[in-house]
Amino acid sequence: MEPLELKKYFIEDRNKIFQNYELIRNPYQFCVRWSILIEEYILKVLSGIKLNCAIASVGSFSRRELAPYSDIDLMFVFNKVDGNEKLIKECITKLWDAGIEVSHTVREFSDIQKFIETDLETFTQFFDSRFLLGNEKIYHDWNSLIIKALNPTNKKRLLEEYIEDIKKRYKKYGDSAKVLEPNIKYTAGGLRDLQVIQWMYCLKNETFINVQDEITQSETFFSLLKKNKLLIPRAISRLNESYKLILNTRNLLHLLSEHKNDRLEFNMQEKIAIALGYTPENWHSFMKKYFEATNVIKRFCRTMRKRI
Repeated sequence: MEPLELKKYFIEDRNKIFQNYELIRNPYQFCVRWSILIEEYILKVLSGIKLNCAIASVGSFSRRELAPYSDIDLMFVFNKVDGNEKLIKECITKLWDAGIEVSHTVREFSDIQKFIETDLETFTQFFDSRFLLGNEKIYHDWNSLIIKALNPTNKKRLLEEYIEDIKKRYKKYGDSAKVLEPNIKYTAGGLRDLQVIQWMYCLKNETFINVQDEITQSETFFSLLKKNKLLIPRAISRLNESYKLILNTRNLLHLLSEHKNDRLEFNMQEKIAIALGYTPENWHSFMKKYFEATNVIKRFCRTMRKRI
């Protein structure tokens, strides 16, 4: 089936997820269903193309924590990029024609050493990815080279850079877990606080947590915390519930805004509260729970930072 024909079915399937109120009540299941739907359509669109590279999802797409209007990020991994520009253009054009508006980066093996020394954000993408299609050996070789690059000097420097990056983010978006109009992703206690600890955990332990199970990466991480006895079960349960609430808030903010939006402004706070079953007179109770959740995540981030 041609991409333009697939677009109709993709939009119909997307709308079924976006309008499934039972599914929306469970943010983990919603994000996983939405992420996997996009994965399935990417496979359909690109199935007829012979790939001499690996195509991986990155960011929230790879973590299967994709909000309704989050960026759909892909990474093309080659041994050498030269001579493959036409292939990349063909893939991206077909995906856009099918209604899948992806962003993409193109990497080759030599980029690992380049970015580990110059660009923390880019290097983070390298171990925050999930194989989708193409040459699986290239993807595994790529991951092996990433681990090999994590010598003690690089690990120490990168961990220090993450800590410094947290300070800069707090300075820009708010270092209190109770900012009145928070950025759900970047304000202290937001989604990024948990994500950065996952990245630091991967660095310190030279491992990846991008399992192919149909669960979010954060759920996998909580299981690792429990398995390795890094937190007591009660604390993990509280952290899990807090992250779910914030993830659900972001999903609803996107759906109600009908575009990518991470700024939780006053008018949207009330709308989200009502969508969650609060009365117009009692919507402030929702924000009280929200701030309790962000405080749990901020404390976890601070504790793990010190431990790592």
